Order: sequence, then structure tokens, then C-alpha cells
Amino acid sequence: MTVPRNTLLVVPDAESNADAAAFRACFAAVAPQGVELRVHVGQPATDAAWRELVADADGIVLNWRLPDEALRAATKLRVVSFLGTGAADHLDLGAAQARGIDVRTVSGYSNDAVAEHTLGLLLALARGTVARNRELREGEWLPATGMQLSGKRLGLVGYGGIGQRVAELGAAFGMDVVAWTRSGRVASPARFAELAEVLSESDVVSLHLSLTPETTACIGAEQLATMREGALLLNTARGALVDEAAVLDALDSGRLGGYATDVFVEEPAPPGSPLIAHPRVLATPHIGYATADAEAALLRRGIENAIAGLTEASPTT
Repeated sequence: MTVPRNTLLVVPDAESNADAAAFRACFAAVAPQGVELRVHVGQPATDAAWRELVADADGIVLNWRLPDEALRAATKLRVVSFLGTGAADHLDLGAAQARGIDVRTVSGYSNDAVAEHTLGLLLALARGTVARNRELREGEWLPATGMQLSGKRLGLVGYGGIGQRVAELGAAFGMDVVAWTRSGRVASPARFAELAEVLSESDVVSLHLSLTPETTACIGAEQLATMREGALLLNTARGALVDEAAVLDALDSGRLGGYATDVFVEEPAPPGSPLIAHPRVLATPHIGYATADAEAALLRRGIENAIAGLTEASPTT
């Protein structure tokens, strides 16, 4: 099926002029005749501004939250293509479904980027790289012994696309990789282990679960108490997978040798966060996905999903 002429696709919240240019380039490469693209740079400041931007849209490529009032005002809307996987956090899926609006998401675009960031955090945490660099800049020469990864056990909690890529990278460093999934299915180079074994027998535990009511705070005081003393914990998935207060207690007690995270329960993390200030914490501001390659793939797939939705084709994920 072809797209009807005079179809309007709106990007209401491009983050920058560069992003807007990238949207237009992607659109020019994949859009059929008869489709107009309208891009607005920056998040609309008011609900009224949102309504005005999307009122006559047939399709929306969404970067931030679409206010409920704007969704109701978009009476022609047939498809929303969300740039990521967490669409439920950014628009009312029930209201969209009730109106027959096709909501599409983009997955897998940053598997390599997040996996590489995970290994980067692990390498830096294991060898104290950031602290040693800071000490040198301050005029101190304080050699310290770190953890060698070769021969150590890497335990993965969750084994989706990112977890599988982390397994491959860990194995390339000579690590013994085990993984737990709710399905019990794990592919090489990891082997399946029950969660209790992953936590208690791993030198490094890395979290790669989606955030659901069942996984919220799934790593708390009870789970941390079973971990090998001095083990490292990595979180490049979602901040709320861990009980941050329990992580601090485990660091203070020595049960945890270090915690590296790219994600927090509250984002942006509040100034003066005791977690960020802890000497055995290595933290980054949710940048695991942020590479030029991943961002280009995200924009391209988002545009493709929107066009596919307008033509009733299969989504690109």
C-alpha cells in the first residue's frame, strides 16, 4: 500500500539543529512521494505548543514525552514511532490503542555501543584507572594493584542483545562467562547458571535486564549479601534494578569491591549524590547508547518505522 498524498510526518522534539538535519537526511532517503516532514528543534515548552505542532500530524517520530492533551488533539494521527524501547513511559499507550494508533519502537540500535561502554567501565573499575589518572594530575604517584580480567568469572543477569554482546567481549578477554535469564535459554559464549550461582560465584556481575515491576530493585541487600566478597557490580541497564542504598551499604562493608553505573533511579542524578561521591563508584551520565553510529541507526529506524506504519508495512526493530 502506498502512502496517501499530503501525508504529514512530524518530529516535534528534535534535540538539536544537527539532529533535525539528520532527520531530514534520513527522511529524504526513505520517504515516498506525497509525504511532508515537519521538524521542530527543542522540546515544546507548553501543552499548547505541543498541540499546535502535532494537531494535523498523520505520523509522529517521538523523542520525549507526548502530553495526553496533545495526543487527544492529534485527531488524524495513525502512527507514533518512538525513538527507543520505553514508549510506555512517554505516551499513554492505552489511549493510543483505543484510537487504533500504531505505536512502534526501535530496539537493538545501541547493542554494540552499550556493550562496549560496559566493558569500558569494567576495565576502568577493575584497574582503578580514573582514580590513578586523577592522582597523577594532582602530582601524586600512587601505583595500586588492580583486578586482571583473564581467568575471572563474568556473571550476566539478563541475556538480550546487549548481554550477548557483553558476553562476547568478556570472553575475548579470557573471562569465563555465565548468564541467567528468566527463560533459561543462553547462547555461546555464555553458559546458563541459576541466579544464585551467578551472584555468588562471579567476580564481576553485570546487569542487562529490562525494568519491570518484577525486576525493580531485584538487586537489593539480600542479593548483595550473597555475592563474592570484593566482587564488582556493573549496571548499564536501568538504575532502578538496584537498591542504591543497599549498594552503598555493601560498598561500605567491603562486600562489593566496586560499582560502575551509567544509570540511576533518579535522572539526572541529584547534586551531592552519595552514590556518585563514593570512592569505589565509577559513574557516567547515561551515555552508554550515545555513539554517532548508534544515534544514526536510531534516527534512520525511527523514520523507517513511521513510514512503514503509514503504509501498514512491518515495523523495523
